[in-house]
Amino acid sequence: MTNNNSREDVIQTLSSAKIPPTTTNDKITINHRKDEHENIKEKRDDYVSTYLDSFLHSSDNDVSKQQRVMCCGKKQCLYCTECFRLFSQESIKAPKLSPFLSGCIDPMTKQQQGPTVQLPFDLDIILDDRRNSSTGLHAVVMLGASNESNKNHNNVSLIDNARDDTIPPYNTNNNTYLLFPSKDSIPLSSVSTTITKLVVLDCKWTKSSLLQHPNLQHYNIPHVHLSNPPDKSYFWRWHKEGKGMLSTIEAIYYASLDVLDGKKKQQEEQKRKGNKETKAFANVSNNNMYGNGNDDNRNPQNIHKSKTNDEEKVREESNDLIHLLYLFALKRSIMNEAAKKENRALPFTEEGKELQRVIRHYNATEKQRRKEKGRLLKEKARAKKLEEKQKKEEH
Repeated sequence: MTNNNSREDVIQTLSSAKIPPTTTNDKITINHRKDEHENIKEKRDDYVSTYLDSFLHSSDNDVSKQQRVMCCGKKQCLYCTECFRLFSQESIKAPKLSPFLSGCIDPMTKQQQGPTVQLPFDLDIILDDRRNSSTGLHAVVMLGASNESNKNHNNVSLIDNARDDTIPPYNTNNNTYLLFPSKDSIPLSSVSTTITKLVVLDCKWTKSSLLQHPNLQHYNIPHVHLSNPPDKSYFWRWHKEGKGMLSTIEAIYYASLDVLDGKKKQQEEQKRKGNKETKAFANVSNNNMYGNGNDDNRNPQNIHKSKTNDEEKVREESNDLIHLLYLFALKRSIMNEAAKKENRALPFTEEGKELQRVIRHYNATEKQRRKEKGRLLKEKARAKKLEEKQKKEEH
């Protein structure tokens, strides 16, 4: 059947349709969710800012005293990019959060080093960048050092694409997810209670060709994105992509928080259900005069002991996670000292990033100018040769 309704008739029908109005309760719920997300972002940003700034503003910190260490055939600072050894940081402290600094053991010296870090999932980092530029290596170093003193350690793997490391064929049935904000990605918080492994791409923002790798494309590994991404990055690399655009280590940190927050909400929900069970059990016990002696096994209060332990574990993991940014903070501190000595803008500030954009634009313009000048000179040389050739032919 042909629809002969004119466009005006359709518009009139739609405009006259009765749409249920948004109730006050709906508006309150929506606004509450927005406020909740903003509060989470604000608290996280304040915590990260305090931690990172403590490395910049402390009189105890003297990054210049950190000697380069010979490891794996070359001198390196802070850590080794080959064996992922964390070097001693005796002269560097994070004063405002120093109570959290505990327990990493250097795998070479067996001496106490930096902080302990534990992620709520296993981690695969697929690297397609220089190792010296990679912040994903920070996670490998920190988690590797933590594993020396932590029996319940994470399984963290670095897959270096430039060195032809094999990207495994991920099994999507094992609750493995790829952290990438695609059109089909889902919030990380929605899988926080089931995720076992997170795969992260460590590459430049403009270079996501890794997604075309057969083992990532063929097996259709599901994509997830951060549920509460920050508006601001503390990374020193500049870009033209607007707000956000986190470094790899920042993305891993915020992904961990999203998963822990999801677990915490699940525990709170279980606690509410448990309180109802406790009340129901109390009512049954009061009415039951002939207990069979096995009621303690079903007592929700005994069950809640393990839940309480889980809650404490989540709380501890959330606090210690900030030290995932330990090397990130030290790198910023080194840049801070260098910028002060050279009297230039800090590279991780908006002013410093804008300066880099201007320099890049100037260099690109200068390169184009030289290229254009070379083209004109070549054309002039060709014209001169052609003119000389014509003169010879005339003679």
